[in-house]
Amino acid sequence: MKTEWWYESAIYDLDKDVVLARLTLRNDGTAQVMTDDGEIRDFAGWDEAFYWLSDEEYYPLDSLYEALTEQGIAIDPRIKPPLASCDGELVGQMVIKLG
Repeated sequence: MKTEWWYESAIYDLDKDVVLARLTLRNDGTAQVMTDDGEIRDFAGWDEAFYWLSDEEYYPLDSLYEALTEQGIAIDPRIKPPLASCDGELVGQMVIKLG
């Protein structure tokens, strides 16, 4: 199983809050996305999840790090994937208010 973190670019561009989504790639090839409101969506595979995330204006969190570095902007240490023991705790950490 592999986990990727994505952020919603439209909200970040508007008010600099980082709203995360978790993409989980399962060993059987299926994928699951959990958004900041706890909504869980299942997909047949990574490609399908990727297209859904892209349509919703999410981008890989690594791309935000790269963009900030290229612009010479220090990466706020609060911008990082959350850690929690369960999804319920995780949801409460998936919106990072920077303002």
